[in-house]
Amino acid sequence: MGKKEKLSIKAIEQEIIASKSEHFIITQNYEVVVPSTGKGLFSCRYFCVDAINKFFNHLYKDSERFSLGNIEVHSRIFTDRLNALSLFLKKTGKDISPVLCIMDNVRNIDGDMKIDSLTKRIFDDFRNPVFSKGLMRGEVYSLLHKFCQQWHVEKQELLFLIEQIA
Repeated sequence: MGKKEKLSIKAIEQEIIASKSEHFIITQNYEVVVPSTGKGLFSCRYFCVDAINKFFNHLYKDSERFSLGNIEVHSRIFTDRLNALSLFLKKTGKDISPVLCIMDNVRNIDGDMKIDSLTKRIFDDFRNPVFSKGLMRGEVYSLLHKFCQQWHVEKQELLFLIEQIA
């Protein structure tokens, strides 16, 4: 690992240390989420894309730690998370069209929203389903599934896993 990458992993570690939360949710969409706010912890706007990729690839090695869980969050916060994912995927050369499809549908929601972990359907205000042909596409469904694949992890365990990378 190069010096720049080590410094970038250190920056990720410092962000986790600085967080007031003692518990995080890791999704399979390159996110570390603070449960109390629903916000993602970092974005590739401020962190090295290669370091973020290496960090998550290390976390994703043990897929048995992930389990299905509903997403319940304010639509603006989720849109911010989608923007961060879109930017990350773009910088890594991956297709962002499924993210854009979800964004188009979430932008119409004003307030709280939910993604049901079993059906992968989006609900406005936790109860009104959002209907869209785009949301039924396989790659969009897959992306919604990755949001629902969650690993609840304590801060100390996450810091331990980061030490293994560096």
